[in-house]
Amino acid sequence: MSTPASVEKALIARDWFSIPVISAHHMIIEFHFDFDHTGWSRYAIWGNDQTLPNIIEATWSYVVQDKHLLLTWDDGTFSTIDYELIFEEKLAYARGSEQKYDAILRVSEHLFPISSGFPQGWLKDYWGRPHKEDQIERGDTNA
Repeated sequence: MSTPASVEKALIARDWFSIPVISAHHMIIEFHFDFDHTGWSRYAIWGNDQTLPNIIEATWSYVVQDKHLLLTWDDGTFSTIDYELIFEEKLAYARGSEQKYDAILRVSEHLFPISSGFPQGWLKDYWGRPHKEDQIERGDTNA
């Protein structure tokens, strides 16, 4: 059984991404948890008729509770997000190379404040992989 402390350690140790289905646009959806209980979310989409990327960024502070993330957004609003952390290996292909992931964070809401304009229709599963430095330290040549 995962404790809030072990979940927090797993969240901090990984880079988190949404792995979108095939799209006509290039995009990235990512977020990051820091040791000081702060974090950030970033969404960027570009391509086709867009000459400049559309970027949404948010910063927040967080508390991990049993099955809930409590986020305080940089605009002062709050969110309580239900989560499930699953340790499962996944593979995805990005920029012509294979990317390995070892965890899935399934959330009840996206890690963006409602006021941000983030599109709400995306899947709410985020895939995590150990930070690049950790992969290199372990000798993973795909880092």
